[in-house]
Amino acid sequence: GIIMYPVIIVDDEEITRIAISGYIQKKHPEFQVSGIFSNGADALRFIQENPVSLVITDIRMPRMDGLELARCIHENYPGILIIIIRCQ
Repeated sequence: GIIMYPVIIVDDEEITRIAISGYIQKKHPEFQVSGIFSNGADALRFIQENPVSLVITDIRMPRMDGLELARCIHENYPGILIIIIRCQ
């Protein structure tokens, strides 16, 4: 069978979340979008209970920004890859 890598998307802009999710599903079927979140706190809760291979996060978000989220993931889940995007 095909190995699937669970990916989550974290961005406070809905249009960006939809765009990234659509792009991944179309161009990279080996990545399964398993969660889409509008803030880092919700994303972190999901990571604590579910397998995640990759996190794509915006840098600027309310409650917990992308850098803070990346730091938490790096310290507690070093096997998870993180892509930080900066949308204008």
